[in-house]
Amino acid sequence: MVFGSIASKDDFSWTSMIRAYVEHEEFDLALEIYMEFLVEGGKPDASTFKNILRACTGLEEKSLPQGRLVHSQILESGLGSNLALVNRLVYLYGSSGCFEEAMDLLDRMNPPEDVPWNAMVAALSQRGKNRQALELFNRTSLEGVKPSGVTFVSGIDACSDGGDEQQGRAIHARALEAGFGSDEVVTGCLINMYGKCGNLEQARRMLEASGWNNLVSCTSLISAYCQHGLLENALDVFHRVEQGGIKANKVTFLTVIFACSHAGFVEQGCHYFVSMTRERGMTPSLEQYSCVVDLLARAGWIEQVLDFIERRMHLPPNAATWIALLNACKIHHDLQRAVMVAERIIELSPGNSSACSLLQDVCNEAGITQSDILAS
Repeated sequence: MVFGSIASKDDFSWTSMIRAYVEHEEFDLALEIYMEFLVEGGKPDASTFKNILRACTGLEEKSLPQGRLVHSQILESGLGSNLALVNRLVYLYGSSGCFEEAMDLLDRMNPPEDVPWNAMVAALSQRGKNRQALELFNRTSLEGVKPSGVTFVSGIDACSDGGDEQQGRAIHARALEAGFGSDEVVTGCLINMYGKCGNLEQARRMLEASGWNNLVSCTSLISAYCQHGLLENALDVFHRVEQGGIKANKVTFLTVIFACSHAGFVEQGCHYFVSMTRERGMTPSLEQYSCVVDLLARAGWIEQVLDFIERRMHLPPNAATWIALLNACKIHHDLQRAVMVAERIIELSPGNSSACSLLQDVCNEAGITQSDILAS
């Protein structure tokens, strides 16, 4: 190694080496070099700390203890108020779920800075801390912090997950005031939020206003219609996507096959699956295969389901795939196949509670016990 052959290494060369490892995502090696640097009597500067904090963030389970150690060294060096380092520390603590420590850093900043506040809103939203994310988002206006596009997306996503349309409308208004009304990502998140909150008219109006050219937004509306049982509306949106020349992706096809399954449109759902695989050349995921199994099973096509699983699936079925078939066996009172399917599930997932419960329901309807089946 060239670095090891250098007789006299100064602080700059140590920092450059740490940065090189970080940029190549060799975070453990970056930390080793950093510790050796300290042992050799080196004095880290802001650049050194910034790079080693990046390394700490990428260390996963070792991220937090190493980050706290570096934080204490930053304070000892007198760089505790360095904005770039505070930003990194807020991100590290926030991404590690240590929100109190991250908030303590934010509250100490005077005046507040946009970047760390926005990073914290995003971290809370990504961790599913929707209430805290919205509380912090609301504080941004009081603190004079200017939300970024990512912050608006994080706030809207928190409203989506929490089903809080009122707060979502307030964030929508702020996004318009801040000039994000034509931002595709923000618009897509708003369509998703209104859809999840059940305001499908508003979601559709926004999609129509944006020109039906955003596949993610179209897929969000299809999914929202499915969730609220408006399956024909979901298929109508999909047809508009197709007619508009937008190429549907795997997620869109999964959503529309799901709609066909729950609407009982078996032939149409099969047509979409064939279109996806043969005409578009897409390789189905296990989730898509399972959706087709559910489509056929709900219609009572048990024999066809077994043929599909054994001859047409190019991935081994998992417990969820078999459970969809077992549920159909229950609905259509097919005890013989229910037993066979339950055995397959238990092989894959011993003690699977869903399989045991469904099989018990089938047995109850047939007036027998699971012991009777095992004895036979």
